[in-house]
Amino acid sequence: MKKLLLLLITLTSLTNVSYSSFPVTDDIQTEIHEGTTIQNPELARNNNSGIYAVLSVLLLLLALISLFSMYIGMITFSIGGQEIANLIAVSIYSFLAAIVLGIIAIVKKTTKRRYY
Repeated sequence: MKKLLLLLITLTSLTNVSYSSFPVTDDIQTEIHEGTTIQNPELARNNNSGIYAVLSVLLLLLALISLFSMYIGMITFSIGGQEIANLIAVSIYSFLAAIVLGIIAIVKKTTKRRYY
C-alpha cells in the first residue's frame, strides 16, 4: 500500500514538473493554399468501385456453387462430415466477403469527391 501511494505521488509530481526542455514559441504561422486544379477530371472520378462489385459477384457465385455441391453430395451420399463442414465454411466465408465487398462497391460508387 505504501509503494502504491509512493508511486501515485511520484507520478503526479513528475507530471507537474516535467516541461519541455526546448524553447516553445507562440508564433505559429499557418499557410492557406488555394485549391489545386486537376489536369484530367476523368482520372479524379475513377475510384475503382467496379473491381469490388466484380469480386462481390464472384464470391457470391463461389458460395452458391459450394452450397450446391454440398447439397448434391449429401443427396448422393458421396461426401462425409468433414467435407460438408469445409463446404459450409467456404460458403459462409465467401458469402460474408461478398456482402462486405458489395457494401464497399456501393459506398465507393455513391460517394462523390469534390475537387475545387
